[in-house]
Amino acid sequence: MEGRNNKILLPSLLTVPALVLVWAIATQSPTTPQAAASKSAQSLQPSTYRTTAIELYRDYNSDAAATQARIGDRHIVVTGTVIAVSKDYLGQNLVLLDAGNGISTAAMTLAPDQNASAMQLRTGQVITVSCETMARYSDAPSGSNCALIEPRIAAQEPPGAPG
Repeated sequence: MEGRNNKILLPSLLTVPALVLVWAIATQSPTTPQAAASKSAQSLQPSTYRTTAIELYRDYNSDAAATQARIGDRHIVVTGTVIAVSKDYLGQNLVLLDAGNGISTAAMTLAPDQNASAMQLRTGQVITVSCETMARYSDAPSGSNCALIEPRIAAQEPPGAPG
């Protein structure tokens, strides 16, 4: 009789904790309605973060950690006015966009395949770039591995495309 009780008791001991765990997960709710809304918004976020150089600079200066969290690992599309085109310390083309205060800039490092496009950019020109990553270095938003989206540079246009 003792062996038979062990056969019944062992599965019961394993089943009860599993049921308690399933029940706990099923009845778990966020601590606040804001947490639920935030979780839902995160799951619906598009894969690209869109902004301007001026807004990006303001956002980083008001709360850098929150801005970086909003951007996360997504690609970022930034529109701004060209202040200068130069080279970074690795020799990659660097486009400096006006940050709106007359002093600061947002620095966008172009991908190596963008060299021809960089040479055609002019001071005062409004452009849009798409960057793989964005961070803040020395008080400036800094995009890396960026590609020019607008204006379309003649070297990038497919043959037969209108200019």
